[in-house]
Amino acid sequence: MRNGGAIEEISDKKFNGDLLHSVVIPLMANDRIAMCKGVDPNELHKSQLYVTTAGSQQQFSYEKMKEIHSEMLVGKSAFNIGNGYELPCMHGQLDIDFVEELRESPTYSVSDFMREYESTWTGSNSDNLVSDEKLNKCRTLGVAEWEHCGDKNVEYVLSYDVSRNEGSENALSCLCVIKITPNDNGGYIKELVNIFSMEGTHDHIQAKFLKEQVNAFKARILIIDANGLGSGVVDACVIDLDDGNPPYAVVNDDRYDKYRTNDSVPIIFALKSHNKETRNSDMINNFMKVFNRLGVSLLKTAHEGIKDLEIKYKRKIKDSEERASLEIPYLLTNVLCEEVLNLKYKQAGNETKVEQITRRIKKDKFSALLMGLYWIYLQEQENKINQDNSDYDFVFTYN
Repeated sequence: MRNGGAIEEISDKKFNGDLLHSVVIPLMANDRIAMCKGVDPNELHKSQLYVTTAGSQQQFSYEKMKEIHSEMLVGKSAFNIGNGYELPCMHGQLDIDFVEELRESPTYSVSDFMREYESTWTGSNSDNLVSDEKLNKCRTLGVAEWEHCGDKNVEYVLSYDVSRNEGSENALSCLCVIKITPNDNGGYIKELVNIFSMEGTHDHIQAKFLKEQVNAFKARILIIDANGLGSGVVDACVIDLDDGNPPYAVVNDDRYDKYRTNDSVPIIFALKSHNKETRNSDMINNFMKVFNRLGVSLLKTAHEGIKDLEIKYKRKIKDSEERASLEIPYLLTNVLCEEVLNLKYKQAGNETKVEQITRRIKKDKFSALLMGLYWIYLQEQENKINQDNSDYDFVFTYN
């Protein structure tokens, strides 16, 4: 804060430096006229007061807070203060039991609690994997999907990050559903149309869930994290589970060929991050490139998404249970963005790694999307090679 005067509230998402410097500050160009009909030399002029809750370190409000804090430290006329939930609880202005319930609630975002109740600025303002600005610009998709849209030109990529810690609110398995539409140059328009999140359960239960989603979206490929715990889910998918679905087959690892039967569906891509073709460093670099060029569309906020769904359904969504169910993919997209903002990239020689700023925010949704986007990248590269070969064959035949 700067001492006294006009109050401008900085919104976490929408307020920016351009608005402040081009609109608000110019209004304060003149000194205030005192009762003496002139300027009082003993009065502080052009004073500014900023009030905000904590947000992301990539936002303008964080930069402004750091600026004022630095001015205070060097003895300028500036003052900066912040506090968490402890102070209002101490003075009876906030119920500590209510705060503790929120902290422990599995449905309340960890990063929201850190910002709103602990006054902690989340994310990083340097070496961030993806900027807050880029993430917000990618959130352009209004309609979530729970099944194939019916367009024969569209395909769906399912990507699954595996957990098996039953009963732990933090150990979650995540399925990302990426809709891909081919364009003219061998690439795809990529849209993250749904996210499913569940506690890690028995491998067979997870396998049955995945087969249900493959059926619903008529998926082209099912990518499964086959590192560690994920190998058990792959093993469960390649056998007959007596659930009415055929066994699956792995398309990128011939060690699973011995499990193939006549009715096995070749659809599983068993991804291992230490393999040469799917190195973790390459997947991270691709993830950063996709977001930096705004190459994937994410779902909007729940409020905006429900409006778009109402337009699609041509009716108001008034039932509270239906509305809550429809909001889930939008809310999980919020969590995905929080996970991404909690990651910094770290260069170690030729290797790119990610580092969590706080371990309290997990990265299961990030990992699922990371794998899905990389499989799409590999497919795009293959498409371009095939396209180039096709062009060469045409020229050769013509000559």
